[in-house]
Amino acid sequence: MGQLSMNFSEIKKLIRLFEGSEVTELEVEQEGIRVLMKKNSPSIPLQNQIPISTEIVHTQSPEVVLRPAHQKPDRSGLSNILESPMVGTFYRASSPTSPSYVEVGDMVKPGQILCIVEAMKLMNEIESEVTGKVSKIFPESGKPVEFGEPLFEIDPI
Repeated sequence: MGQLSMNFSEIKKLIRLFEGSEVTELEVEQEGIRVLMKKNSPSIPLQNQIPISTEIVHTQSPEVVLRPAHQKPDRSGLSNILESPMVGTFYRASSPTSPSYVEVGDMVKPGQILCIVEAMKLMNEIESEVTGKVSKIFPESGKPVEFGEPLFEIDPI
């Protein structure tokens, strides 16, 4: 097996974070390494859950995929809420000295970058899915967000 780009201590840290979370399935691809972890049935108390399988496979492209095994919260009546597609850290700007991508009251269009969610040292640009006006920004910059957590409320036009 060739050089791993994720070292063993990083993988151990990832496993500890996974064990302490409510996420039941986690797949991470980074720099040619894929790590897949799954927990036992959600009916088992969190402190008793352990990964039942961990798989490391060489891949071609870096990517982070976080997939909880449970359903997304039902927000059918809130079609103008943009939710976090992953667990990570929310940033309103590309750097601490840069202006925010958007402010409340700004008009946005599909494909426009609204924020960044950092997951496993990868910066994921989150884009608007609708044309509209930003009416609310839920998390504070630099704060952790969960999968499915509201990020923005956008009033479609």
